Amino acid sequence: MGVSNSIGQFARRPLSINALYHCGVWLFSGAAGPYVDRIRQLADKNTKKAVTASSGAHVTLPEWYGSTATGMIVPKTKDGRVVFMLPFQGHIIAGTTDSACDVIDRPVAHAEEVKFILDAISDFLCIKVREEDVLSTWSGIRPLAADPTVETGGSQSTSSISRDHLIFTEPNGLITITGGKWTTYRRMAEDAVDTALATGKLPVTQPCRTSRLKLLGGQAYNPTLHTEVAQQASTLLPSTAACSPATARHLASAYGDQAHEVLELAADEHLAGLLVPGHPYIEAEVVHACRSEYCASVEDFLARRTRLAFLDSKAAEAAIPRVSSSSRSNSSGNSSIHSYHASWQTFIIASSGTNGFIQQQQSAMSRASRGLLMTAHD
Repeated sequence: MGVSNSIGQFARRPLSINALYHCGVWLFSGAAGPYVDRIRQLADKNTKKAVTASSGAHVTLPEWYGSTATGMIVPKTKDGRVVFMLPFQGHIIAGTTDSACDVIDRPVAHAEEVKFILDAISDFLCIKVREEDVLSTWSGIRPLAADPTVETGGSQSTSSISRDHLIFTEPNGLITITGGKWTTYRRMAEDAVDTALATGKLPVTQPCRTSRLKLLGGQAYNPTLHTEVAQQASTLLPSTAACSPATARHLASAYGDQAHEVLELAADEHLAGLLVPGHPYIEAEVVHACRSEYCASVEDFLARRTRLAFLDSKAAEAAIPRVSSSSRSNSSGNSSIHSYHASWQTFIIASSGTNGFIQQQQSAMSRASRGLLMTAHD
């Protein structure tokens, strides 16, 4: 965005270092999460803020700390905060929300937050939740919407701010959408597109169709797809990791009807091996992400194309060489998959307690600085 006086007149292709493209547009919409105000302030540095940032710390635990199908919420802990436990991809995620924070690029769960979560759920599970059982810790920032055109009459706590999304049009014509949450993204998209259409600047007359569009992989999805995937794996890749029930369920859940393509890729290019023991991800997923999903970095794959970085940070770190190797050999020229930042410490935690958590962050930074993790500029 923006290397001239006209916001967004030029755009740089993310996967290319030097290429610059001219873009013709009818209007602009700002959907920048917690960074919304930074975008708005490019036009008016004195503009009133539309976002209050709230952080949430999380820890990932083995599945045996909870249920595979049932979550738990503690609406009021000793200090009044909310704590929850939810099953997620064969693990248990426990966390808390609503701590006011600054907007930073790499939020982390601090040691005192991790201790608070473990102590809080220990009280309700009636068993000591051990620090050495923590598989990962992480933190995210939620952009809570505050209408800049409305006077609030003073500061608000994050818990009292609405979780609804907000759409408004700036004096310069920028349509801003902020607030909301992952579970309402379809409604947010629909409202944003309909707001854009209402300006009359777009050559489209029909309303947004997002509520009727299936996600990629959803066209032929059915509840027994994992069985079909297992059958295909046993035929194409007998006696390999791809035949395991865990991998079949993972592929069906993650890729829907595209899981068949991932298995065919694994068979054609001998990529059926596990990326790391104890987790269902196979090598073919890396190549599929590079070729079909615009995967941009090792971190992109481990944190977003899979959730390994959030589920088990040690396993994710162990998977780095194989992810890099698979992408290097099979990514059809997408060299930027090798891009990796010296910020992997965001996902690194200790299995030996909160002191080790800080030490292992520093260790990860040291390894990265010695060149273990390459960048696209090398």
